[in-house]
Amino acid sequence: MIIIRKAILSDVEEINTLYIYLFDEMATLQPERLKPGKQDEAFIINGIQNNKFHLLVADLDGKVVGFSIAQIQETPMFNCLVQRKYAYIYDIVTDPTVRSQGVGRLLLTAMKEWAKSEKMTHLELSVLAENGAAKRFYEREGLKEVSTMMGITL
Repeated sequence: MIIIRKAILSDVEEINTLYIYLFDEMATLQPERLKPGKQDEAFIINGIQNNKFHLLVADLDGKVVGFSIAQIQETPMFNCLVQRKYAYIYDIVTDPTVRSQGVGRLLLTAMKEWAKSEKMTHLELSVLAENGAAKRFYEREGLKEVSTMMGITL
């Protein structure tokens, strides 16, 4: 049975193994902008220890098979912006061996519950334009496209 729980320091290595999968997939989708690698362990540790972050893991019989990390954010003080406190999800990652088994849904649901409990009004994230599977997953979970970043290689 999969348990969603807050990450602890002993999870750092397994979380970073999942980051390797994520960064490899991202580099495949956008090789001109992204490269394979590991996450800086200090980022993961900060996600565990800093109360502005919320780092959850999906635990299957003592093995981390997924994680999600979000940060509490507030809109900048621009006159045109409605001021709000929201959660920005940096990453949701599942081990390739458990994909399409509901792990991502469990992590996203837990993030939504956390954001609501912290009186946040929105949950936001970014997804690569080429990542159709992730876009379909997020749309099924009720997320909608709110902005598009555009770029050009010179």
